[in-house]
Order: sequence, then C-alpha cells, then structure tokens
Amino acid sequence: MARLVCLALLLPHANSQMDGLPKKAKPSPIDGDIKYIRCQTCELMVAKALEQAKAVAAAEQPKPQQKRRFQAQENLGGLEGSIEDIVTSICDSESVEGKWMSNYDIVKRGAALKLENQVGGDVVGGHCKRECRTIEKACAGVLGSVESELGELLLDAIKAKTSAGVLGQRVCTKMARVCKKGKTPEWPEGKIRRNEEFKPKTKKDQETEELMATLGNMPGMEGQGLSMLRGDELDLGDAHGGDGLKDEL
Repeated sequence: MARLVCLALLLPHANSQMDGLPKKAKPSPIDGDIKYIRCQTCELMVAKALEQAKAVAAAEQPKPQQKRRFQAQENLGGLEGSIEDIVTSICDSESVEGKWMSNYDIVKRGAALKLENQVGGDVVGGHCKRECRTIEKACAGVLGSVESELGELLLDAIKAKTSAGVLGQRVCTKMARVCKKGKTPEWPEGKIRRNEEFKPKTKKDQETEELMATLGNMPGMEGQGLSMLRGDELDLGDAHGGDGLKDEL
C-alpha cells in the first residue's frame, strides 16, 4: 500500500513531464508477409474467438438446478451482444479480445512463414510492434469477408460443441478461402526477408501495467491521465537509423 501511495503522489508530476515528449507513430505492418500468413492467422482468429465465446457463454449461462436425462439443449439466447463484441474486436490488437496477436512471432521455417506463440515461463505476452501489426492487418482482411456470419457460427458451434479445428476449416477454407489448397504461397527461394525481433512482455511488465491501472482507478486520481509510456512508445530517435528489421534468408 505504501508503494501505491508514493506512486500516486509522484506520477501526476511525472506524467505532466512525459506528456510533452514526442510519441512514436504506431508501427506499420510488413505488407510483404501478409499473403504468407493469412491461413494460419484465420485459423488462430477463429480459435481465439471460439475460446472467448465459450468463456462468455459459461459465465452468463446459469447452471441447471437438476440435469435430466433428456434435458433440452441449453438456450444460448441473449449472448448475441457479447458475441458481436468479440467478433468486432478479435482483430483489434489494442482490445482485450485482440491482444492474442501480440503473443505471436512471425518466423520463417523453410519455405513457410509461421506464427509461433512466445508465451511461456516469464514471458506472458509481447509488445505489439511491426509483426503484431502485420498479423492484425492479415486478421482484419480475413474477417472482412466472414464478419457478417461469424457471430452466428460461433453461437452454433457452442451449441453443437464444434471444435475450433472444424469451425476453422469451415470459415477459413470454405468461406474466406484463404486455407484452400494452393492459396498459401511458399516463400521464394533465395528471397531475403525482413525480420523483426520479438519483444517479450514479462510478468514484471504486466504487474507494472496492472499497478498503473489500479492507480488510475484510485479515488481522487480520475482524470489525472495516469499512464506509463514505455521506451518503445517514445520517439527518442533511432541511433542506428533503421526500421527495426533485419535481413534473413
């Protein structure tokens, strides 16, 4: 508690100083990678959306007092609004629903680009930089072709206990057609790829963010604009004059 009080007293002044510092523009996606990751991005998007939809259904649906042998299927009515929120935000990296994208690193494996989850051990996520924004753009592009039907498909999948794999095949192969055979090209042999190093978010980083959120909700601190700008959010100039990408074969 003493730590909270001290930070609460110091941070408004620190924030007023930091507010005057220039912030970097949001990282731009690596457009050249997008066509190679559309299929896997779609499959992950569907899996994450279904996982979140199931969690919402479990939280909002009361458990039956007595389970009968021939009990009718549970009514999932009333979840439409919550499911719609998931669908509209699942490809927004700045939303709770879309934060999954910052957990993945785009890695070249042979002639394919793979999305590999970096969460594990002390790493609880990642900072959303250029590859995260690339996944976001690929996700949004796929979602645009299925968004009008995805909410209903998620509700149906929950009722029918459909797996993420089966739902992903329907959405990504049959509807969006990004996982159809021949739709995912191989990386051209000998072509150099511009790779970005994954920047992990540690448990300590997460604790700091949660602490700042707690401070912002303390009585009397509302409207003080409490936040903590990370080093990668400040435009302090690039000593190397680069774009954060490195060449790789």
